[in-house]
Amino acid sequence: MRVLFVSNYPHLPDIHGGLQTTTHDLCLAIQAVGAHAAVLCGQPDAQAAVLSQDQQLGYTVLRARHPEQALAEAAAAWRAEVIVVQTGTSLLPMVVRSLA
Repeated sequence: MRVLFVSNYPHLPDIHGGLQTTTHDLCLAIQAVGAHAAVLCGQPDAQAAVLSQDQQLGYTVLRARHPEQALAEAAAAWRAEVIVVQTGTSLLPMVVRSLA
């Protein structure tokens, strides 16, 4: 199974909060049972690439200036089977785009 967590808030190490630490723990637990997890999150640096990817946390983190706009492309490229829309300032657009 391939689970993609999405929010337009930044993720670790850019920001530390309950959402980020819980998502991190979930990603590690999902991988511990043999499934795959990734995060699509906001990018705090407006000068950064439109969509970047790293593995520094032990799982794929896709960072985008506008995650709600990058969701379809990111989910398809990563081959997500499940999309978990998390809290954020553009919750409704994320839910709608995850259903497409």
